[in-house]
Parts: sequence; C-alpha cells; structure tokens
Amino acid sequence: MPDDHGDVFDPGGNPELCPVDGSAPEAAARDCAEVLACRTANGLLSADGPYWINPLGGTAFQAHCDMTTEGGGWTRVARLADGWGG
Repeated sequence: MPDDHGDVFDPGGNPELCPVDGSAPEAAARDCAEVLACRTANGLLSADGPYWINPLGGTAFQAHCDMTTEGGGWTRVARLADGWGG
C-alpha cells in the first residue's frame, strides 16, 4: 500500500502480502502500475485484463490493465469505436 510519501508497498521485512493486488474492490490499487508491482511482490502472475483500481480514493472500478507491453503496468484510459486507442 502507498506510504506517506506515495511510494508503492515494499514487502521487504514485512511478512504480510501486499494488499492492493487489484483482485477485488477492497484490494484496489491507484493504477495498473501499482497492481503490477503488488502482484509481482506477492509472487503472482499478471495477465492483461480487468483489475480493480481507485486512482482518486473514491469508488473503485475495473479498468483494463496491459501487463505485458514494454514492462507492463499500463492503464487503458480510452477505447475508440474503430479499435484504435490506448
């Protein structure tokens, strides 16, 4: 979980698993990069697909995360009708 400095959870020395792996609304991360970091720290594989995020601290929602392109951790913010878009 992010600390007071906004850093992503660091499991070093902490026996508990990272709690923000994007697997459920209560486990929502700030973005897909944080989901990827957390899942990697927990020893979980991360495939492209929907994960729970909560970038503003309000209501969590599912977003498509690209976990494979150029190191992964990309959050899709738009999809155009013709299929182009990030």
